[in-house]
Amino acid sequence: MDKLKGFASKAKEKGSAVAAAAKEKGSAAAGVAMEKAKQSAASAKEKVNEKRAEIGPKLQEAYGKAEPGLQDFLRKPQVQYLTSNPKAMIALCSLFVMVGIPGAATLSTCLSLMGPIEALAPLIVMFAEPLASILV
Repeated sequence: MDKLKGFASKAKEKGSAVAAAAKEKGSAAAGVAMEKAKQSAASAKEKVNEKRAEIGPKLQEAYGKAEPGLQDFLRKPQVQYLTSNPKAMIALCSLFVMVGIPGAATLSTCLSLMGPIEALAPLIVMFAEPLASILV
């Protein structure tokens, strides 16, 4: 019986170690994705301005189909809206990808790894700001 308890204890310890390693690996992947998203957001404004003619019609179409809250956000991007509506982050990233915003796929990956957390709200606003100038 003591051998069985010892075996169970070792198995539990090993399982905890594996879980901790998986969590650490997941955190590292999320950190890498977050860094890529920051780099993408920094260059998005420039690329959006270059592709303004291409993105404009797609953005207008997506804007027309978006719910009123998202339409307001796209006109005046603010972090407060995203922190009070975390599901809007996912909807906006989907919209960015659909419109063809450079780097939006990286941001979407970041969201899928970490979920809609407040740390991503400023990045989403950085992606949305150049779009607001197109919608004006």
